Amino acid sequence: MKKLILTTTALLFVSYLSLGQNTTLPNNSAGSNATGATNNTYIGKNSGNESNGGGNTFTGQASGRRNNGRRNVFNGNRTGRVTNNSGNVTGNENVFSGFEAGLDNLGSNNVFLGYQSGYNNKGSLNSFIGNQAGGGESNPGNTGDANIALGAFSGFSNTTGQSNTFVGVSSGNLNTAGINNTYIGKSAGESATGSSNIFIGFEAGASEAGSNKLYIENSNSELPLIGGDFSANIVNVNGSLGINSGSSPLDGADLQIGDANKSRVFLGNKKSAYPGFIGTAASSGAVIMGKNI
Repeated sequence: MKKLILTTTALLFVSYLSLGQNTTLPNNSAGSNATGATNNTYIGKNSGNESNGGGNTFTGQASGRRNNGRRNVFNGNRTGRVTNNSGNVTGNENVFSGFEAGLDNLGSNNVFLGYQSGYNNKGSLNSFIGNQAGGGESNPGNTGDANIALGAFSGFSNTTGQSNTFVGVSSGNLNTAGINNTYIGKSAGESATGSSNIFIGFEAGASEAGSNKLYIENSNSELPLIGGDFSANIVNVNGSLGINSGSSPLDGADLQIGDANKSRVFLGNKKSAYPGFIGTAASSGAVIMGKNI
């Protein structure tokens, strides 16, 4: 007695012939009611159900359900799913991976990787990587374009902000409408709401409310080691500055140029006088020039 054995490849081929050039794994309700869909691949229970797009690949339970976009790749349960018939109607060329990543998305050309990353997103050209990066279930949804959020909860509250770069866990977490910001470091700019800021370092600028600010710091300090204001073209060094002076300036000088045995310029208070001293007293913040002998 001969037996008919159908491999997965054969089943896929049969599905391809019978479902208008859509490929599904059979007996899992994938692709049901997808009346206008063409050239799609559906793998997972209810994946691609009620969708009418083309050239999509949906892998995972309910991934891409009710999606009408084209050339999307969704990987993960409920990834790219539309919950209320008003989601990814026109979103094209997106790549989503992770449970509920890109759920109810409307934008195009986005990359979302991680649990609920890009949740309820309406913007385009965004890259959100990490657990709830660029959004989450409690976020009303991002509408901004060209944002990068790399790290769990980075850019989580963003709504209309555009052209931001947040790198680090919780960096830019509470930014909503700020634009053109660059935050690098865990919790950098975490509570900041301004625009055109550059914060570099752990918790750098975490509580800054202004715009056009520069912070290079490794703590949530309001006086960063290096700070500035781009609108005023000012850079401040909150400490001593040495130029070719070794590990630190000598004798408490605010500025030292040159090492301990070469010609130098000291700016600031000095504990001792040197040849070439200019000023009335070393403790008066005068300029001291000369060789240390």
